[in-house]
Amino acid sequence: MASNLERNGSVSWEFYGGQYTITGAINMSGTVNPGGQALVFSFQNLNNDGVVLDVRLDVATLFPHLGINYTADLTGTVISDGPNEAVVQWFASVDPNICAPVNISGTEVQAQITHLEEGLRGRVVPVDCQPE
Repeated sequence: MASNLERNGSVSWEFYGGQYTITGAINMSGTVNPGGQALVFSFQNLNNDGVVLDVRLDVATLFPHLGINYTADLTGTVISDGPNEAVVQWFASVDPNICAPVNISGTEVQAQITHLEEGLRGRVVPVDCQPE
């Protein structure tokens, strides 16, 4: 099943929410609800390991109200693989060390972003062809 994912090139995800934690000069955490349309990610081999399941995540597209303009590469790892189902986990842990405007509770502030982690896990099952 996972090899079919690699050959077919992309996946669509609709995100219903996420969590964030900010530590440093201010400490806060909460949830965000991205809402909106499903995002399409093209599979790539971004870490040159021969597995074409990596995706490039634009944080601003996923959570536009946070105002973090940063792109992270999520490495895809097959957790389990069978003829009718595959479980794939995508993960990134990066240290951009950038100063960027961030929207916190409706107020834009300059923040030093030293570490970002993103993780997604998907259970993929085949379905009959659908329009779109």
